[in-house]
Amino acid sequence: MSFAIENYELRDKMGGEFDIQSFGKSQKKIWKTPTGMFLSSDTGSVKIPDITDWVPYVLVFNQKAYELLSNYLTQYGEMLEVNIESNKYYIFNVMKMLDDKTINYDKSQKAVFEGKEVGVKRLTFNTELIDDDILIFKTSYNHGGHLYCSDKFKNLIEELKLTGITFDTMLAIDPLEGLEDFKTDLDLI
Repeated sequence: MSFAIENYELRDKMGGEFDIQSFGKSQKKIWKTPTGMFLSSDTGSVKIPDITDWVPYVLVFNQKAYELLSNYLTQYGEMLEVNIESNKYYIFNVMKMLDDKTINYDKSQKAVFEGKEVGVKRLTFNTELIDDDILIFKTSYNHGGHLYCSDKFKNLIEELKLTGITFDTMLAIDPLEGLEDFKTDLDLI
């Protein structure tokens, strides 16, 4: 199952003040509880998980996940209410941004297409500079566009037997992979 909120719902509730690109910064002052929905997955699954994502870097918790995790996560972001079929869910807006010194620049590389940065090809952290107790965070290296977590967070999710979230050790996916032969309209002229 995937989570969605209609764009008009956000505009109607929050007007021009809301911008999804502003996630990572506090939304509490403008947030007015919207109504969301779950969409069936490509596999046809209709089971609603404890944790799902709204966009690639925003998590959504059901009441169970909220109650079990909110005390652990308050220092990393804010919980924003959303209603789904008369039930409360919570969007977790991760605001913990690690300093760029935690990035190993010798082993990391941005993806550039036609002179513009379009993502990250490789990402490696200077793990010795990351606090062992940190649970979840973003980095400005990729403009807060991905969530990262520690083994401590992964173990907590597994220990609490929360469903819906998957973990991957791949820190970046090259957005240009497979586009080596891609031609733009300018290339064809």
